[in-house]
Amino acid sequence: MEIIYDILLDVAKIFVFFLNMVAIVVSAMILFKPKLAASLNSSFSKMFDTGNVSDSVDKSYDTTEAILKYRWVVGVFFLGGAIYTLKYLLMDFKEGVFIELVVRPDSGGALLATEMIVAFMKWFLIITAAFGVVTCLAILFKPEMFKTFSGHLDSSYSTQSIQDKLDSGHYGFDEWVIKNHLFVGGFLLLGSIFILVFLTSYFV
Repeated sequence: MEIIYDILLDVAKIFVFFLNMVAIVVSAMILFKPKLAASLNSSFSKMFDTGNVSDSVDKSYDTTEAILKYRWVVGVFFLGGAIYTLKYLLMDFKEGVFIELVVRPDSGGALLATEMIVAFMKWFLIITAAFGVVTCLAILFKPEMFKTFSGHLDSSYSTQSIQDKLDSGHYGFDEWVIKNHLFVGGFLLLGSIFILVFLTSYFV
């Protein structure tokens, strides 16, 4: 294991020295060649541009039109599932059996709380399934009504405003660095040289 640790330590030393040399080069570039640094930064930023991702996220997909296009398949499939769910919950589901076999509460208080929770979930699912039946019937026989109702539920979730804030903050910081390139470059260059001297005296 000591050999492995020595190898990893040597690799870490090389990596740290490499990063420090890169920092020195970048610092000197900001200090003496700010326009070149800005140009390289612009090229580098394009590699991590979120514009393409933003365009993909902001695309509009109209699920309502897709549902109405295949309304008989979608409507019949979900209507069958909703009716089966209603039938099971209202006729076949036994709350006591479910609690006894699945939950198995240890005390009377736990039993009462469990019964309340199971009853609430049961009727919540019944209402949801009933709403599903109505929705499926609207898809099948009243597509315009479904389209109107679905239109009220649809909302636009565009990331463009967030993207604009990120871009303005990013470019604003870049401009500040170039504007104050003497201070920034000098500070980073001195810091990098100090780290290089410290690492050289510590590791060598």
